[in-house]
Amino acid sequence: AAGGAPPPAQPPLGRLLGCLRSPEALSRTGRRADGTVDFAALHGAVTAAVYDEGRFRMEHAVAVMGALSDLLDAAPEPRSLTPPLGDGSRPDLEGPGTGVPAQAHEPGATPGAGACPGQGEYRWILPALVAALPVLRGAFPRDSRGVCVLPHQHPMHRRELTKQGLAQEMRMVNVTLYCDQCRMEIGGEDFLVAYRCQEKCDTDYCESCHDELQRHMQSFSGADATKRWQWSLVTVDALAHHLLAAPMLVR
Repeated sequence: AAGGAPPPAQPPLGRLLGCLRSPEALSRTGRRADGTVDFAALHGAVTAAVYDEGRFRMEHAVAVMGALSDLLDAAPEPRSLTPPLGDGSRPDLEGPGTGVPAQAHEPGATPGAGACPGQGEYRWILPALVAALPVLRGAFPRDSRGVCVLPHQHPMHRRELTKQGLAQEMRMVNVTLYCDQCRMEIGGEDFLVAYRCQEKCDTDYCESCHDELQRHMQSFSGADATKRWQWSLVTVDALAHHLLAAPMLVR
């Protein structure tokens, strides 16, 4: 607004990428005097680098993607997720081996108030996700309902089958196929057309959903678009793994 304070200057791309490449540097980036992170400022800095007056700049996005990939490579290996106990009971959420001190809930202690040792090693995770958001925006194709869609990881083979033939193929007396996209039954009383995974991983699409997915993927078939959604998929999965493997008080 006229007469108001000018918007904060955004850091040069090189300095921003340097912060994004290091868990230690990113955990200190944008921290206020009270120790909290100014997520809006971090998001704004990356957005300004990736978008130029609303136009997506792939070359800058590739630089940010590369920096965040380096960050994940440099980050400590996440702890294994705690497996469920055989007797159905809940595992201990504090004490030895959990990364959460038992004294955190002693009288006078405040749960989550910095009592968890090693908490600093997780401070980079949320800033990394915030920094990734401008690249993630619009990275995936969407169907007619606005839901993000992705192709199955294996080739899908078109099959024309009778219900009896399908049952014999799957060695079952009676079988009904459901589309893994729309969740509706595939086929009619006796005959069906389905797209089935060639690697036999029990994934099936009806003809309508398969054709719609192919149409949406055509607009994301270029090398840049493919690189972007593949990176987005891997990065979100890796960040989620780090976050879920963190001790409960950190989360």
